Amino acid sequence: MSETWSGQERRKCNQAMINQCNEIFKRLEDKLDGLIEYDKKINGQFEKHIDESYRYRTKIDIHEEQLKNINTLKRWWYGAIITIIGGIISIAVVWGGTLARLAHIEKTVFK
Repeated sequence: MSETWSGQERRKCNQAMINQCNEIFKRLEDKLDGLIEYDKKINGQFEKHIDESYRYRTKIDIHEEQLKNINTLKRWWYGAIITIIGGIISIAVVWGGTLARLAHIEKTVFK
């Protein structure tokens, strides 16, 4: 024999299932709200991270360019100093050679 339910029993059963579904839905909705808040928080941090990363990258590029300019200027000064020292040495050698020739000429001509 099959058991038949009365209308009131069916309503109670349906109401119990509806209440369980509402509880489950409420829990899922709360979890979804938490996930949405977490996502907003993460997206905000990600955007902040991207902005900071871009700023740091820009500063690094500027500093690299300044360092490159400093190194170029330093090499230029080294080259200029070496050229000046070489010029002074060359002038001293020529001057010394000229004085030696003059001394030789004085010895030979005015002897």
